Amino acid sequence: MRLGLHWMREHPDRRDMDHVRKMKYASYTLFEPAWSDRDFCNELLAAAPDDAIFLLRHHGRSEQKGEMYAEPKRMGLEHAEEWAKDTNRIHLPLERVYMCGINEPNTNHAQRATDEYETWRMRRMSELGLKAGTWCFGTGHPSTYDLKPENKPNWEWYVSSYLELKRGGHIGVVHEYGLPGTHMWGNNCNRLQYCPFEDLKFVIQESGVDGGTGAHPGQGWQSQAFNMSPSQYGNWLDTYFRVMAQDRRVHSVQVFTYDFAHPWSSFDLQERMRDEFERRWIGGVISPAADIDDAPEVPDTPIISFDPFQKALEWLKVREGGFQNNPRDPGNWTGGKPGVGELKGTKYGISAASYPHLDIADLTWEQASDIYRGDYWEPSGAARQPWPFALMLMDVAVLHGLGAASQWLSDYGPDAYAFAWRRQRVYTLSENVDIFGKGWTHRLDELMKEMDFSEVRS
Repeated sequence: MRLGLHWMREHPDRRDMDHVRKMKYASYTLFEPAWSDRDFCNELLAAAPDDAIFLLRHHGRSEQKGEMYAEPKRMGLEHAEEWAKDTNRIHLPLERVYMCGINEPNTNHAQRATDEYETWRMRRMSELGLKAGTWCFGTGHPSTYDLKPENKPNWEWYVSSYLELKRGGHIGVVHEYGLPGTHMWGNNCNRLQYCPFEDLKFVIQESGVDGGTGAHPGQGWQSQAFNMSPSQYGNWLDTYFRVMAQDRRVHSVQVFTYDFAHPWSSFDLQERMRDEFERRWIGGVISPAADIDDAPEVPDTPIISFDPFQKALEWLKVREGGFQNNPRDPGNWTGGKPGVGELKGTKYGISAASYPHLDIADLTWEQASDIYRGDYWEPSGAARQPWPFALMLMDVAVLHGLGAASQWLSDYGPDAYAFAWRRQRVYTLSENVDIFGKGWTHRLDELMKEMDFSEVRS
């Protein structure tokens, strides 16, 4: 993990570029006046490392939160297209540029909208050959389970955008301010320790001691709440960097510096902290935690991989239940029709009609899981679809057959709402609708709750 630099909106003075040459920061955040200035970008490229990455923010675009909450898909696609139009005035190598979207969305009330917005924005940017800096979660976000402060941060809302991020080679972005070892730790600060998503990279785009963590907003590390000297603040930052170095997903940490609002002047490196940075971190390299004898301890919260197939299995298990042997259900007969063949029942959704050779009553959940993976998840193409549509496609394959799943995907593409309409049409025309129609409709309703990106919970 290496240091990064969050750059100001306006031109820094020429001494700052000397600082960059010394520090060799691994990442830089630039606002539009900087990334659209050819001369400045050329000077920055000459000073920065050859593998440095650049996070770009368009200030006006990043604040369109109300529009995003109301129409997340439209805004995601629109922002991707607007970034594509900007490429002719971005004077940086696009293969190392990550373009940010909405800044610090409200994850207490707009979780689904945020996930949908970033999913569609990244998907379109991938099609355009561009990279995104996604999420840009603010301090204290994402929200906790049930919005209770004592609960862990809930990353499950963002499965779809995570999969799109991973698929397109984008990068995750988070902001956080707080002190290790205080009440801020694990609440406002270091929420990544609870993130179950692996095989991706994060930039901590804003960090440090912000006025919001103390009693005097706008004064940060120099406030009466902290009253730190540059050396003391450097000690705190060193602790923070070493802790974050233990998470191999973290590409770089950007201390919020050179800010454009004077009340936040305590972020500024141009005066008191410049020499401290150069004294401590010349070259910008933080050693891996494994090589540090005195690395601070952090809570033991191992990263848990997200497995869409296992999540689909959990959903199916709840809806399918255990063994049932209703003689009116054609799936329970080995012949596929009531009164034809042997009545052997259905267990975990595995029916005698589809698997007449199995002893359905003694079927184990492990056997059912193997069947679902080998006969439905993989062959239907669900394994290659983004979550949550992957669940819809698999459920269609389970209830209506692989042929239907393949045909509907060809007819409608990955459109969950078109699939729901087609399923309801099948139910309406079924001769068993008077017997099973209520249950089918309830299952579809439960499934669509997983698909409904547009819902904003309060």
